[in-house]
Amino acid sequence: MKVIRISAPSTRKNDHYDPDSKKDAPSWYVVDVKSMRKFKRVITLDELRAHASGALKDFVLLRRGNRLSVMPVTKKDWDFILTLE
Repeated sequence: MKVIRISAPSTRKNDHYDPDSKKDAPSWYVVDVKSMRKFKRVITLDELRAHASGALKDFVLLRRGNRLSVMPVTKKDWDFILTLE
């Protein structure tokens, strides 16, 4: 992924749009991204968890209590995940 546009107020009407959001105090922000390439295969969450005590010990997604969402990924973690392809 490549960030195309950094944090802008969300004005898109979708299932999660907040109708009470004000233009001068928005409830949600959006970051536009572009896919750069497709993985050769799916890398499962279980596969990532297998590396939770090693190469991915600091990976935010694998910390207890986190859920799948938009979150930061360090270059070190990303480079390792790419080796799993």
